[in-house]
Amino acid sequence: MARTRRVLAAGGASGLPDSAEHGYLRWLVAFQSYMAGETAAARAGFEEAAAIGDRWGEPDLAAMSRLGVGRALIKLGQTGPGVALLDEVMAAVEAGELSPVVVGDLYCSVIEGCQELFDLRRAQQWTAVLTAWCAGQPDLVPYRGQCLLHRAELLALHGAWPDAMEEARRASARFLEPTGHPAAGAAAYQQAELHRLRGETTEAEEAYRRASRWAGSPSPAWPCCD
Repeated sequence: MARTRRVLAAGGASGLPDSAEHGYLRWLVAFQSYMAGETAAARAGFEEAAAIGDRWGEPDLAAMSRLGVGRALIKLGQTGPGVALLDEVMAAVEAGELSPVVVGDLYCSVIEGCQELFDLRRAQQWTAVLTAWCAGQPDLVPYRGQCLLHRAELLALHGAWPDAMEEARRASARFLEPTGHPAAGAAAYQQAELHRLRGETTEAEEAYRRASRWAGSPSPAWPCCD
């Protein structure tokens, strides 16, 4: 980020004080604010980035930024406007306006937003769409793993524990752990929770240990989405 700031300040990207490159940098700063819990600052940054994306005809930037605004609004308790922005972003996805890598990120983030709200209807619908999309994107391996993980989480909520376990194991073994994807910890955690619910304490402890190697120190009720 520091290098990008220096290049942009010197006019190395476009020579303009306001450009698509500035917008992507603004998005990244806003994303860091969001992850640091500075939600109001993140919202403002995402809004600026979205406006730049619109001005410069960058649909990927505009969509990612509007998604960021939506997620920030949800965290700020403004659920209605936040969900409306998630739906608007998904309309752009369904219209085929965005690049594949961005689409994968948007699907996963929207599903996580739905899970935050316990909006299982939306989460289930978008997970089904993500499953179909992943089938047509065989080269985007990490998203296939995340798709299976989302399916596992929903299956577990519906009480289909054996099916959920199978999906979580497939996500870990085939897609997430071999690529070192951060979601590998969430997949191991999902397996641990399913073992715990079934009274399989030894297996649960081992899965929690695997999860901790990937993503900190998990325990029951440890958040697995963000």
